[in-house]
Amino acid sequence: MKTPRLISRAFTYLLIFGLISMAACKKDDDATPKDGVEGSWQVTSIKLDPAYIITGIPVPVTDFIAALALIGDTCPQNIVFEFNANKSVNVTAPDECKATKENLMNLAGIGANTTWKSENDMLILTTGSSTVSSDLAVNASTMTLITQGMLDDGKSHKITVGFKRI
Repeated sequence: MKTPRLISRAFTYLLIFGLISMAACKKDDDATPKDGVEGSWQVTSIKLDPAYIITGIPVPVTDFIAALALIGDTCPQNIVFEFNANKSVNVTAPDECKATKENLMNLAGIGANTTWKSENDMLILTTGSSTVSSDLAVNASTMTLITQGMLDDGKSHKITVGFKRI
């Protein structure tokens, strides 16, 4: 009858070894902040609905980034949006991309001294006394902001801004 006792003892040792092993394993820290917005981002698309007329482009525009590419503007790939841990937003671009940077910032609802916070699947951008709230979808590699905005054509547009983490 030593066999059941031997099995019981072996099982106990196995259980203890397993518990020690599990306790020794450290879960790696997530490289992405818990809300996912914090970090460096590049705009990949700006969808406009309804379409928007841009001077110099013969057709109504539904994707602002694609329209810029059609006229040879490669600046969007060189513009970085930094959503910082202190809740500030910085946007950097080469000097030759200043006009495109300003356009992208305006379409994304970001100005000088903008702060951000995310809550309840919303990204809230505040610049001075102005606040822009956008629907927010974010994961480890992409972020999408959706808002309504009035452009200089006098129409309300649904503006969907897509970002990729860099």
